[in-house]
Amino acid sequence: MSQQLLLNRTDDFPLTMIHPPRRRAPVVSFIQEGWDGFVKCFSENLHLYRNKINNRVRKIDLDTFTGFELYRYNLSLHDEESFVPWGRPQVFFALHPPFNPINPVFEGHAIKSGFTYVVDVKLEEDRLLPHPYPTNCTNYTAKEENLNETKPRSQEMCKELCRSEFFQQCIGCDLGLTMSPAVHSFCHQSHRGCKNSSKTEQELLDARRTCLMGCGTDCLKLKYPYTVVETENERNMCIDRGCFENCGSQNTVTRSLVCGG
Repeated sequence: MSQQLLLNRTDDFPLTMIHPPRRRAPVVSFIQEGWDGFVKCFSENLHLYRNKINNRVRKIDLDTFTGFELYRYNLSLHDEESFVPWGRPQVFFALHPPFNPINPVFEGHAIKSGFTYVVDVKLEEDRLLPHPYPTNCTNYTAKEENLNETKPRSQEMCKELCRSEFFQQCIGCDLGLTMSPAVHSFCHQSHRGCKNSSKTEQELLDARRTCLMGCGTDCLKLKYPYTVVETENERNMCIDRGCFENCGSQNTVTRSLVCGG
């Protein structure tokens, strides 16, 4: 879930109705948009880096449930929060594996005011075997007790960290991370050449190449194909058509969209 918001607002979390209530607040990250803009993201169950927190698994009895509601959001936007001064507030949402970053603005769906969205999600897994098997994959999700450095939980995140390290050493700001934990490392202008390091640009490029070669294929690949059903609320339809007297009698309009994940 992403929207452009004031940096340190305390009331900008999407209102979520969950039973039982969530135990942890959504993970906040930032995505740079242009040299001077950014999008603030709120993520449920996002685990881009390894940590000591045990993964929680919610078991569902498929014999008694044909569908299960994980999250429900009732979103309310602030009028002053818009991508452009003359634009309207906008929210995007996207579903993706918890170990991979994503830019919802380009890979997600724009949410329109006055509509209800129901998302039907399926889980697919691809599993490979590590060395000495021919697939020779990397188990990024293995639990580690001693974590003194930032370690990725997917091949994609591993590659992003390699690029992030290169840009920070080369130009002193970060163009490598899709979902950044803060905005202070964003680049606000274009750069030519590596002028921020005592190493040559070729040395930094060689180090990045070596780092990227160490990002093996994931032993566990998660996919989330999903269907989005968009339903226009009755009141919204009435307001658009000027039929305030008969708002309760209008039918809803439903549209469906099938997506990969």
